[in-house]
Amino acid sequence: MNGSMEEHIETYSNKFNVWISCINKFTNFVYSTEELTKDEEFKIVTSTANTFAEILKSFIDYGKYKDTWEEPTFMFGVYSLYTEVNSIKTNQKYEMGVDEKGVYIQTYVTHSSYLKNMKDEFWSLVLELSSLGEFEFIEHSHFSKEVRIKHPQLFRLFKGNIFKIMRKYFLSEFLYPDDIDLGSFRVQWKHSVDFAVIFENSTIAFRNLYKLNYALWKVSQLQSNGD
Repeated sequence: MNGSMEEHIETYSNKFNVWISCINKFTNFVYSTEELTKDEEFKIVTSTANTFAEILKSFIDYGKYKDTWEEPTFMFGVYSLYTEVNSIKTNQKYEMGVDEKGVYIQTYVTHSSYLKNMKDEFWSLVLELSSLGEFEFIEHSHFSKEVRIKHPQLFRLFKGNIFKIMRKYFLSEFLYPDDIDLGSFRVQWKHSVDFAVIFENSTIAFRNLYKLNYALWKVSQLQSNGD
């Protein structure tokens, strides 16, 4: 852990107990049969959303990105809640939240048609995500039954994220070159993981996800400018 990360953790460590308490209260709330008043529910939801907003802001402060950001917004589901921030430069959203599996950070991969232009450093950042937590590639669209039958060797029970990313990209490039919907990258930590570990690793995961999307966005800008 380098000095800047040590300073980053030291700066925010005094907030850990409050953040943990807010997240735990939300988790207990969504699974509890206890009836709460609307004001009590509102307080739990908003305090959790604000917790994730603070953590996301800490990621941005740590990264010193040459970017500006919209104010955080949040979404509340039956068993989940997330807060998201949007990069104004790249128009890319990053969310941090909690669900039944634990705390997570996630982003949708935009400009994915330019994966073919990415250097090895790009894939090193993707691979590093697996060392930071439970990395998952999430597909939001799926190939038709006809495609799966035609290429059964590609749709067996493969679990590797890199293979799934490559499968989605290459088949999409061949079948739907003008409409490649790759999916999202998510890194998750179980509720049992020490929060100091979650904080450090999610800070790095946010940095990696930003760099990945920035690299794709930059190529898209060069292409649109005719370079």
